[in-house]
Amino acid sequence: MKQSLFLATLLILLITSCHRPPSDPVRGYAGSDIVAHINAQRCQATQLSASMDLTLNAAGHNITVGGSLKMKRNDCIQMSLQVLGLVEAGRLELTPDYILLVNRIGKQYVQVAYDDIAFFREGGINFYTFQSLFWNELFLPGTGNAAPSAAGFTMSQGGTGAFLTHTARSFVLRFLANTTTGLLQQTTIKGNDGEGTLDWNYRSWERLDKSSFPDKMDLSLVFHGFEVSMNWQLRNLRSNERWNDTRTKINTDKYKKVTPEQILKQLGSL
Repeated sequence: MKQSLFLATLLILLITSCHRPPSDPVRGYAGSDIVAHINAQRCQATQLSASMDLTLNAAGHNITVGGSLKMKRNDCIQMSLQVLGLVEAGRLELTPDYILLVNRIGKQYVQVAYDDIAFFREGGINFYTFQSLFWNELFLPGTGNAAPSAAGFTMSQGGTGAFLTHTARSFVLRFLANTTTGLLQQTTIKGNDGEGTLDWNYRSWERLDKSSFPDKMDLSLVFHGFEVSMNWQLRNLRSNERWNDTRTKINTDKYKKVTPEQILKQLGSL
């Protein structure tokens, strides 16, 4: 039970979270050329499924679990975590309208709209933000799935790469891109109040439908003094698996609806 609660809490922290000054101008590149080069690397697949190995670290706990990741562009992101590779312990589902977390073993669930989370509402963080993070894409708040233009960024040199920074009302977005491959190596979201920082790092890529898709990723989150890190590896990436019923249906007679704050409070008692 404690393991399932821990898995559920870490997913809650992920969904409720959330600069350096520019250095020298990017040498040898026009800003619009860099952004166009990055946008050109966007994976053209509309659907993805993969097996997943996920390691979670938080509050002195370290757990490695298996599971699966399914994504349908502009529709749904679903992450399933399994115990012993057989039983689903938790599920995180993001749609354009809401975020759903299901704790299978504890018979609990959380469902919230993005605007119910102040940090998301003020910064324009929504489903498309997370979609871009998973798909290794540039994005700007409030623009949906549209590929951004160079006008949205301040650019600077970063060794062999380029930093692209966008300052929003409540946070700063910062991307590190490889100027040769056009692939993002890191995305950082940092709250202007200093209370939240999310770093999403990409370590390797696999070919998917003639494009490169990240199959090894690390996430580091600091939120109100609580630190969480995740790293996962995707295996057997596929873009042709049918996924028609993309919404999880909750039996409210068996599952109790709780708030993210309730699960966070339970974590402190572990």
